[in-house]
Amino acid sequence: MIKRVAFGFLLTIVLGCGAKSPSTSSGSGPATDDLPPDPAGEPQPVDAGVDAQEIDAMPAELVLVPEPEPSKDPVAEYLSYAEQTRDKACACPDKACYDLHFDALSAWMTKNRDRVTKAKWSKAQKAKTKQLGKEMKDCEKKFPPPPAKK
Repeated sequence: MIKRVAFGFLLTIVLGCGAKSPSTSSGSGPATDDLPPDPAGEPQPVDAGVDAQEIDAMPAELVLVPEPEPSKDPVAEYLSYAEQTRDKACACPDKACYDLHFDALSAWMTKNRDRVTKAKWSKAQKAKTKQLGKEMKDCEKKFPPPPAKK
């Protein structure tokens, strides 16, 4: 349900429907409050301890698309990241993999909401976003729903 709301929010932002949610991001960088402290008492980054060999050994579909560096064109930044994420998510063998990529895109969008919503969007960019949303939904449909709880 949260994913549907986040995706709907994304489309609302991009298509200019005017709905806005309260900001959940401080904009000061990634949250570290929930991370365990290191021996020196400092929070560790999420990927601490993961080396390149471990990443290389992972199935390709599980490796997330790297987040784009902030640029002067947040719309192009978003579209590029969303297209790459769509490609990865649609190549997933199961729903858990798909959700991993979808959640990463939703998190990036939440973190960059102000930059992206304040940017000037062309009609073509809005249409591209709508198309990406449709393609992501179509990919999600290939995964069977979870079994009903008894």
